[in-house]
Amino acid sequence: MFIKNNKKRVNLQARYNSNLIGVYALYIFFLLLFLSGCASAQRDALTFDQVQLPQPNEELSVLVFHRLLTPPAASGMRVSINDKKIVALPNNTFSYIKLPAGNYDLKIS
Repeated sequence: MFIKNNKKRVNLQARYNSNLIGVYALYIFFLLLFLSGCASAQRDALTFDQVQLPQPNEELSVLVFHRLLTPPAASGMRVSINDKKIVALPNNTFSYIKLPAGNYDLKIS
């Protein structure tokens, strides 16, 4: 009689473990789905050829940042100028900044 009860416990434990694995798999699936949505560009965002970029001159420089598909997708390309964060770009997006003439410390990570 003791052996039968022990087997029943083992079966319940095995069933509990398989349900727990399913819950973890579902949790990971939704987490990845959420992160992929955060890392993608807006569908209605303008493309590079639809934007009229300002023209640089003697007093003004224009820096254009364009990020293609670069892993890891959930992490944006961060651009800093003189240790001030300017933009964090997700995949397949671009941005630009106009700067007056001068020396700058540009950091892209």
